[in-house]
Amino acid sequence: MAALREPEPSEAVEAEGGRPAGGSARRSTAGWIARLTVLIALAAAPRAAGAQPRTVGLVIYAPEEAPATRDEVDQALTRAARGDGWTADPRPFAHAARAMAAGAVTRERLDRFARAEELAAEGWRAYLEARPTTAVSRLGDARGEAAALLDLDGGLELYADLSLRIGAARLALGRDQAAAEDFRLAAGLDPEREVTDAEFKPAVVQRYAAARGERRGSAMQRIESVPPGAAIEVDGRAAGSAPLTIEVPIGLHVVVARAAGRAPRADVVAAAPDAPVLRLELDTDRLAAAVAGGTAGFKLGREERSAALVAGAVLAYGELDALFLVGTVWRRGAPALLGQICRGGVPARCGKVVEIGYARAADLPRAALRLWRAARSAPSGFPATLLGDARLVSREPAPGAGDGGGGGGGGRRWWRSPWLWIGLGGAALAVTAGLLVAGDDEIEPVVVGDPCDFGGC
Repeated sequence: MAALREPEPSEAVEAEGGRPAGGSARRSTAGWIARLTVLIALAAAPRAAGAQPRTVGLVIYAPEEAPATRDEVDQALTRAARGDGWTADPRPFAHAARAMAAGAVTRERLDRFARAEELAAEGWRAYLEARPTTAVSRLGDARGEAAALLDLDGGLELYADLSLRIGAARLALGRDQAAAEDFRLAAGLDPEREVTDAEFKPAVVQRYAAARGERRGSAMQRIESVPPGAAIEVDGRAAGSAPLTIEVPIGLHVVVARAAGRAPRADVVAAAPDAPVLRLELDTDRLAAAVAGGTAGFKLGREERSAALVAGAVLAYGELDALFLVGTVWRRGAPALLGQICRGGVPARCGKVVEIGYARAADLPRAALRLWRAARSAPSGFPATLLGDARLVSREPAPGAGDGGGGGGGGRRWWRSPWLWIGLGGAALAVTAGLLVAGDDEIEPVVVGDPCDFGGC
């Protein structure tokens, strides 16, 4: 969050130190604010054309006896993308897995940091302008956003800072008891935070110190997890594995549960002698599972919804602007490329599958460029359908390979081609052959779109 100071809100802050995983050591407030400012800048950075380099992940299918190898298609598409200012990533799954293992956070979650900062800035501005009711409202909204970030590095400190500022605003409204609760929570989450009159009014400093030093009674809090065995953290400190019962001071506390293969779960609990059991249910981390599954999640024939989920996970953790699914196949006895571009979201949002045919191996680079540009401009709003596309799954055999198919379930007989009986009937084959190459610099696409639109697939 940007530095919010009173009476000098524009004073700069400087990063200090860090906190290892597990929360045993605490970062200074200045340090986490500086780091969070960087995260927010990344989240808010524009992704529009020309704003920054864009990256496309390549997933290429080159079945046995395909007209081009995976490396050949990879090189051709990399050059095509580079010509339009894009960087091609030939190993998006591996890079996404490494980023996830290193603790990468999806852009959607970073956006919540940015939203919390925006609301906090509005709330603190209202407080400085002596509008405490508005301040409590805006700061409360910011803390609501931060509640979804409590399992992330910096999330506890953000929640603590917002609690401290809400306490200051409530104190201005004469709500001393509620302010004290906020102050105690802030102190428990970020005990190394220094609260001085360089940032806050003397009354806030005094009440914060009093609330922090108050010795309240303790309570036994029972914590369970579904599934059992989740690692539990209370106020950023490891507490053991659920189910467990822990003694904590009466008042508000943040509990985080973590388990392999599950999305972390965080909750704010009010500990008291008669407090109910805190039961935390951890959902399966679908994105992490999709990335961990690697390329197995993109096998041919994969159901389109599952494929779109995998694509969304790779896009999110791989920090990609697009994922390009490409197949190299034979179509009507000539080489062709199939392509579909998917963009961010869970599940991913994809464009329509396009097909580009060409006549000779030497034409592959120009065909790849035409495929790249046609796929980028294709209508969007489709699932990841290429994995189940009949042209790739039940692919046509290579010329001279007979009628048995190319290992994908048998090729279509020539008389069942949906293109044979369109236009001029049998003469269409000759016309199509004449359209495969138009001059030395341009390749006329045999198909731009989905031939299944004409039936027969």
